[in-house]
Amino acid sequence: AAAPAAAARAVSTYILRRREEEQAARVREDVLDPQDRWQPLHRVRSAPSAPTAINGNPLCREAMMEMMKHIRCRRYQEALRVFKLVQEPDARLKSAALNACAKGYFIDEAWAIWSDIRQEERSLVIYSTMIDLLRRSKKVREAEGLFNEMKAAGIEPNEVTLVSMVNLYSVAGLPDQAVATFGALLAALPADAPVESKQAAYCSVMSATARAGDYARTRQFFVEMQESGVPPNGMHANTLMTSCAGRADAATAQSVFDTFPAWGLRPRMEDYCILMACHRFDLSKCLQIFQEIQEAGLTPGRQAHEQLLEAHVLAGDGPGAQVAVDRAGDILDRTSTKVQDLLGRISSLLAAAQGEPA
Repeated sequence: AAAPAAAARAVSTYILRRREEEQAARVREDVLDPQDRWQPLHRVRSAPSAPTAINGNPLCREAMMEMMKHIRCRRYQEALRVFKLVQEPDARLKSAALNACAKGYFIDEAWAIWSDIRQEERSLVIYSTMIDLLRRSKKVREAEGLFNEMKAAGIEPNEVTLVSMVNLYSVAGLPDQAVATFGALLAALPADAPVESKQAAYCSVMSATARAGDYARTRQFFVEMQESGVPPNGMHANTLMTSCAGRADAATAQSVFDTFPAWGLRPRMEDYCILMACHRFDLSKCLQIFQEIQEAGLTPGRQAHEQLLEAHVLAGDGPGAQVAVDRAGDILDRTSTKVQDLLGRISSLLAAAQGEPA
């Protein structure tokens, strides 16, 4: 009994110390919104089933409350520190720790916690959390393994899990697998699912086909979505143009862009940038789009400056490219491979214009 008692003292001491530090911080500088102070307590009081959901273990219950507070404040390492103080964490505490790992992108810690979760403790939420973390790290084989293990255990994936799998295949450049999984995703969505859920589902598969440069399939899903009564948003329209970028299909991308008003959409910065990418072999058009960005009340960001810089280089306009570099200033990410390549090509263009060896 000495070990559990010591663990309880460690957790209690840690929590008391953190509360004292937070109280002192509030006295020094009152920066929290009042709602932030009462909302956690309100949630605990309005959820009478919470203690029994943690198996009635007071130590786990206290640690859970402290961990959730840290997670809400994005202090994921602190949440894990609390978790590690509990010698025998229950399933819900492990799930919270896994959630902290997913939000903080702590892959090694997540695997360590996962290996300590017994098979009978692995719920849909736990599987979905781990699969989404693997999606972010592009671990296709590992995610597929957990996905198949989950189904073999009789746990049916929901739309959250399936969207993660579609997005995983998208970033991994596997559009056929994404399309196949999308069929299961549509079947999992209830008929009365929120419009936002349906939009997210279609966006996930359209992103996969767009990354592959497949405009026809991307457009097919777009039309199917509209016919099912789901209105498009900016991300759907952006995927249509993204599918044109690889082959610089400026005419199709421009047609999509010109249809924004009919869809009730206002172009965002990322929409202007992908349009510039499609027009990259037409310097005058890119200059026009750059001007339109400013006229729309938007401030050109890093990507817009890079796209314009690339258009100057592709046009062989060394002096104009140098002006673009000077105008961008610190906005350019000079550590990126693309920018370094463009800067090198600008130097070659300027040297050639002056009759010097490149």
